[in-house]
Amino acid sequence: MKPDPLLLSDVKMPWFGARTGYELLPNYLEGFEDDGVIAPSEHASSRLLGKIASILLGHGVTNSQLAGGRVKAALHMIGSGRPVHLLYAEHHLPHWGDFPCYLRDRSLLTIHQPIAWWDKARLRSLSRFRDVILLSSRDQEAFRSYLMSEARISVIRHGVDTEFFHPATTHEPNRILFNGIHLRNIGMFVRVAKRLLALFPDVFIDALVPSSRRIGPDFEDLASLENVVWHEGLDDAGLLSLYQRSRLLLLPLNDSGANTAVVEALACGLPVVTTDVGGIRDYGGGTIFPVVPNDDDVAMVNLVTRYLEDSHFRKKVSDESRQFALEHLAWPLIASLHRQLYNRLWS
Repeated sequence: MKPDPLLLSDVKMPWFGARTGYELLPNYLEGFEDDGVIAPSEHASSRLLGKIASILLGHGVTNSQLAGGRVKAALHMIGSGRPVHLLYAEHHLPHWGDFPCYLRDRSLLTIHQPIAWWDKARLRSLSRFRDVILLSSRDQEAFRSYLMSEARISVIRHGVDTEFFHPATTHEPNRILFNGIHLRNIGMFVRVAKRLLALFPDVFIDALVPSSRRIGPDFEDLASLENVVWHEGLDDAGLLSLYQRSRLLLLPLNDSGANTAVVEALACGLPVVTTDVGGIRDYGGGTIFPVVPNDDDVAMVNLVTRYLEDSHFRKKVSDESRQFALEHLAWPLIASLHRQLYNRLWS
């Protein structure tokens, strides 16, 4: 069998803690050597290599740190003969598409964002690649139309640390959690929050949103509500505490591939109230937990009301959510599926 792939893992979302993110995958790949992970580098030499490569490849002004990671990956591939798995493909496209074909042909891309998020340059660059992992099945055929004709697309769900993210013995029945900003339907969240706080004056909504992203009229409306409690910059323990003490996760979405807030909530047995969009059905939407049509405020308020008033219903969804995470999302299982894919592609 050929060597393990290199893992280009130099993307780290600034709001993720040590327990969150797809870059945790190498930690669970049995027998994987650390020297195969190309991690973020702040060294000036790496950034310089990136700038030189960007000039030679005609990429213009780009992120020199990420460009440096691409150069390191290419050099390691040439020196070792190993293929590469780009853990966050969107951050390295379209640029990786301009690298030599003998590198591209041995590249596996994990795509996180739904196809509607992609710009034309990134979509065009996909025509140079064959092997892709999607985190949900919804856009499978749409992406296939942009890839090589003999494309090999695998769907593997996003993993979650089910040992760290776990249910607490109790929760606070009057607390609702909203987490994140990317692809969220903020307008719907504000409308639903106003209705809920009018119906349930004792309810508090914990809103985990960076202050730098609380801009625009919707957030101005939220800021005027007394029972909205803002959070940002939490460590892993603080994030876990928010999940564990909440009655439910209120998360209207406009679109999604995978969503880290959803998988972490499921692992904590926290019922998810969200919209029927994107890849949410691959993560239990419509089977493990009910979903509502996008922008159907009444349906979402009614569903939240049921969770607030019906403890038996809430417990049933909570227990099934935790079980779904254990059976389908735990990182050891997800890593095993990746290992099987590596063996099929390169053994």
